[in-house]
Amino acid sequence: MARKAGKKTSKTSASAAGTTSDCEAPALPAAQELGKWDQRYFQICAVVASWSEDQSRQVGCVIVGPAKEIRATGYNGFPRGVNGKVDARHSRDGEEKYFWFEHAERNALYNAARSGVSTEGCCAYVSLFPCAECARAFIQSGITELHAYVPPERDRKYARSFEVSRQMLHEAGVVLKLFEKPKEPFVIQP
Repeated sequence: MARKAGKKTSKTSASAAGTTSDCEAPALPAAQELGKWDQRYFQICAVVASWSEDQSRQVGCVIVGPAKEIRATGYNGFPRGVNGKVDARHSRDGEEKYFWFEHAERNALYNAARSGVSTEGCCAYVSLFPCAECARAFIQSGITELHAYVPPERDRKYARSFEVSRQMLHEAGVVLKLFEKPKEPFVIQP
């Protein structure tokens, strides 16, 4: 995992990444081909995401330690003990849903904290590019590398948030690796 907590990238590496100033979001890195371990962790993300009660979007997150061990998982859903069967809580009208649901990334971090597991120096795998709030949580929790699918191009709700997220991750020195979301579901292989 590439950065040490608190280390920033140099201006030279920022320029090489396509950034013209410290105030504008860097260009997205090119999407990479899924390697064996990336595929495995994204498969786990998909399984974890399937546990979500969200009727419109299921997201999974897996936090992986430096020795490739799974430290924590999370999916987007209601806080523990909160009734998810109330239809109004799923409504995007008036953005009601966003008061009730927690994001997969922060749920994974909360699960790690609840279990006393450190996320310092870990890599996070997420099945949706993280919003600005989740990027802040990753940075503050010591995540040093993020593997995610390319952010959706036409997401009106989160477009600006994805841009801010990208900028914060860049400034904080979190290594970002993007992948194209597979068109077909993963076939689980040994």
